[in-house]
Amino acid sequence: MASSRTCLSRDMGWLENTELCGSHSLDQTVAENGAVTFSLQKLDSVGSTNEWVSAHHSTLPSNTLVYTLNQTQGKGRNGRVWASRPGDSVAFSLLVDRLPDDILPTWVPLLAGVSVVAIVTEIGVTGASLKWPNDVLVEGRKLAGILVEVLPDSRMVVGVGVNIASTLDSLPH
Repeated sequence: MASSRTCLSRDMGWLENTELCGSHSLDQTVAENGAVTFSLQKLDSVGSTNEWVSAHHSTLPSNTLVYTLNQTQGKGRNGRVWASRPGDSVAFSLLVDRLPDDILPTWVPLLAGVSVVAIVTEIGVTGASLKWPNDVLVEGRKLAGILVEVLPDSRMVVGVGVNIASTLDSLPH
């Protein structure tokens, strides 16, 4: 059943009832990607998806994606806070393998940001751009943030938070 809730508000020139909210199944979307096998874990509520993956990384396979619509203590670079009301954003963290030695880990946030811009543009968000190194903006407002952390086993946690039920005026600058 489709949700009647407006997500990625029309006030921003975005789509109404996009596939990022309502009854759309993230599990289905990821499972249909034939290139990589993912292990998915949905958390009803969590302080931080990055911290959860970091705390459990020794028992998780690479390509584990943990996601929630209720992240209560999200974090950003330099100790900044990523705050939202339950259901207003989707937060997810992907545990990825160590990169080959000839690829610098500093490229990962940029690649994640470019990917987020491409995905939100594909679903109809207009004017999304990347503010290097880790913010996705629409009209100067923050739609998404990316935080990449390297774990002791050299794998990385790529964390992304996307505002999905906000009006342009309510997004942070």
